[in-house]
Amino acid sequence: MGTEISFTLLRHALRTVTKNEEMFALCRALKGHYVLGMITDNPLERMRLMDEDMQLENLFDPIIVSADVRALKHDGTPVIFDAALQQCNCQPEEAVFIDNQQRNLSVPAAMGMQTYWYDDSLHDIAALRSALAEWGVQIQAQK
Repeated sequence: MGTEISFTLLRHALRTVTKNEEMFALCRALKGHYVLGMITDNPLERMRLMDEDMQLENLFDPIIVSADVRALKHDGTPVIFDAALQQCNCQPEEAVFIDNQQRNLSVPAAMGMQTYWYDDSLHDIAALRSALAEWGVQIQAQK
């Protein structure tokens, strides 16, 4: 403690997320045909910066931030998922939840959602597309 950190350095550290272009392309193919939401445990300030950099709000609605609902994806309760379902106006059986951490999948699966662990290290969009197709999700061809 007692060390000052420049605001510029802090903003740079919060902006270390690399945009997964293939994932965004998949989301754009789904947008307009399905409700695309985001549930995140990222801090509010980091989400604000990510939205500035990646225009997340143009692709995802709603964006549920754990700090806003005072619950985490892995806290063992359905609070954050219930908030997303309510804002999307859908039932768990109509929802697909994709996350990059396996620990975040148990609660939505128990609620009745289809869940998919997306391993960031593999970047296997083809496997994700295959799983979505198995669940009846129709992916529109990109123009």
